[in-house]
Amino acid sequence: MRISVACVGTKKDELTLEVARAAREADRVILHTERCGFAEWLKENGVSYESLDALYETAEDFEYCPKCGTRF
Repeated sequence: MRISVACVGTKKDELTLEVARAAREADRVILHTERCGFAEWLKENGVSYESLDALYETAEDFEYCPKCGTRF
């Protein structure tokens, strides 16, 4: 499995061609938040994704998320 982390900016017009290509080719796309232009771009281009918004909304703090067993 390969994991790539990309800075996508806050607006969909800030997306680089390299990130767009990688998103289209990825087996799985996970967004820190769906509240960004990249999510809009993914929807427009038929690329499925998941976001971590629900985890942030239910976690007591941002250092530990017991639902996923992860320390941030």
